[in-house]
Amino acid sequence: MKPIPLTPVQLHMYKEIYRRYNENKISPTVRELQDFLNYNSTGSIWNMLRVLKFKGYLQITDYKARAYVPLVDL
Repeated sequence: MKPIPLTPVQLHMYKEIYRRYNENKISPTVRELQDFLNYNSTGSIWNMLRVLKFKGYLQITDYKARAYVPLVDL
C-alpha cells in the first residue's frame, strides 16, 4: 500500500527525520525537530509525528523523545 501524500511542511520534517536516522541510526528528539522547524511548541511536533504515523511514514514504538522510525524510503 502506498502512503498518503504529505504536505510540504510534513515532507520537510520527514526528510529531516529520514536523513538523521540514516546518518546516526537514531531519530532526532522532539526538541531538535522543534528547533529545526522553528516551532514554539513540542505539542505541534507531536501532532505532526502522529500524522506521519497515520499516513504510514513513521512507526512510533513508544511516546518518548526518539521512539519513532521512518518507514518510507526517499
